[in-house]
Order: sequence, then C-alpha cells, then structure tokens
Amino acid sequence: MQVYQKRSDNRVVLDVFSEILRQLTDLPVRLPVYSHITSAIDHLRAKPDLDDGEIRRFLPEMRQAFSPLQTGSTNLFVFLDDFHVLDAEMQPKLLGFIYSVTRGTNVFLKLSAIETLTKSWDSVSHTGLQVPHDAQTIKLDFNLTMPDKAAAHIEGILDAHASYCGLPSVRFLSTSNDVLSRLIWVSAGVPRDALNLFAQAMTKGTISSRSRVSVTNVNLAASEMVSQKMRDLEIDLPLLPQERSVSLVLENLKDFCIKQERKNAFLVEIQNDDPVYQNILKLVDLRLVHVISEGITVGEAGRKFLALILDYGFYTGIRAPKVWTCSTSKQSE
Repeated sequence: MQVYQKRSDNRVVLDVFSEILRQLTDLPVRLPVYSHITSAIDHLRAKPDLDDGEIRRFLPEMRQAFSPLQTGSTNLFVFLDDFHVLDAEMQPKLLGFIYSVTRGTNVFLKLSAIETLTKSWDSVSHTGLQVPHDAQTIKLDFNLTMPDKAAAHIEGILDAHASYCGLPSVRFLSTSNDVLSRLIWVSAGVPRDALNLFAQAMTKGTISSRSRVSVTNVNLAASEMVSQKMRDLEIDLPLLPQERSVSLVLENLKDFCIKQERKNAFLVEIQNDDPVYQNILKLVDLRLVHVISEGITVGEAGRKFLALILDYGFYTGIRAPKVWTCSTSKQSE
C-alpha cells in the first residue's frame, strides 16, 4: 500500500481493484470477464468527480471476478501490506468495497498494519470491517509481558538461521549467555527488532576483529536502531498539525524518564478517550515505548494503568558519548 500513501480520493479504490486483477492474469479461467471488468474500471477512472454511488453500482461487475464459477475451487488471498499508510478516512471505505465483492466467495482478505494508525470501521457511515465480527486481529509479536515466551520464540528463530548456516546454535556466536538476555531486553521481545539488532551487533563485532557478539555490541546496535526508529516515526507520522502531538509526547516521556525521574519504567492510566494515552499507544506500535504489564491497579480500585518502559536505545545513546569522552582523557576514572 506504500504506493497509495496518504491517498484519500475514490480513484484509489479503482487502482487497488486494477492491481488485484493484474496479479490474477495468470489464471486463464478469469480471462472471459477480465477484459470487461478492466474496461469498466477505465471508464470510471475517466470520470472527473467519481462518487461512492458510482463505485457501488460497479461492485456487482467486480464481484464476477471472484465468483465460484470464475475461480473454481481455488482459494485466493489478497494481502494489503502496510495498510495504515492510506489516509485514515479512506481506510474503512476501501475495506468496505473490497469486502463487498469478496464476501461469500473463496477469497481471503489479510492486512498488515500498525494498529493505532489503522481505522478499519467507520461507526458513523457503518463502513468497513468491524472487529471481531467481520475480521480478527492477530498480534504477531510477544513482548516483555511474557519474557520467557518471547525469549524462547526469538532464540528459536535465531537458531534456525544459525542451523541454516551450518552452526550448532546462535549461542555459538555469543561471548556469553548474557548476550541473548540483553538482546531480548533491548528488542523488547519483538522478533524483527531482535534479528536486526543481532545482525548489526555481528557487524560491530567483525569490525572489532571479534568472531563472537558481546553485550557491548548489542548495546551499540540498540543505540543505532533507535535512530532508525526515529526516522520511521517521521515516515509513519508526517509532521501534520494533528500528528505532531505524538512526537511531543515522546519528547515529554524522554524528559520524564531520563532527566527528571532517571527511571526507565513508568505507569500510564488506561483512558481510551485521552489523546495522550492514544499517542502513547502509537509509540508502542512504533516500538519506541514497550509494554511490560497490560494492567496494574495502584491505589484506588477501578483505575488501571499500563506499565511501560522507554526504548533501551535512548539510554545507550546517552551513555555512548560519555564513554568516548572518558576514553580520550588521561583521568578516565
């Protein structure tokens, strides 16, 4: 969906339908209806002001491409990757149109997206996919709320890579057992972050003429990764007026944890109608803040809090300059 980033016009619906059809041209059974449907899409695309009603009138024709008579017994999967980059108001509309032509067929719709940046259902217009009635959410990552499961999951993935390379296990590449423990901690139990961190740590070890990864290598890799995450923040949340508050909340959290309290863990009251709480959830999805407990009651009954930690990379980034300054001084102690 990156090619449709921030699109909010109705033609994006036609563009997505066209792309789906283009990828199905290798199925000869579709050819009889393919030409007719693509011609109808081109006709609609030529309209200067394409409204929802015109698209709805076209949906029965588009549905012909997915009918059992056309597909036979073939199961089809439509994957929409990075769905959250589409304009938020267009997201439920596009899902509603796709669902209209695929419901009751052997077509399965799958999305990957940052949850807090995704709007799958518009309650005003009753458009889109309503969770859990029309769609199910699957979270792919363990996190620090289940550290043992996260550790076993990540080590299993790394062991599979090591085995593929002819090594007995990933621990063969580590200087001590502390390396994997630190890797789980700084990656917050997220497999993709753990893989990237370990790869970067291997590179740093190689530069230092070491054949194994050390805890120091992991720490330095974490510092560099947080810089990449900050760049991703700018991509996923462009500095539009209504979205600057996410960056502001992050800066406030960094100031609170690093300068004021000098503690990494903190609590946030669960209030779904609070903009600050919603922005913190976005930071969790962007892997800049991590959940360590999904519900804690402190003091007054009935009030629940999320327990979170700031990404470890913000701390290693602070420590790195201090180490460098001391190493060039005669009085390093």
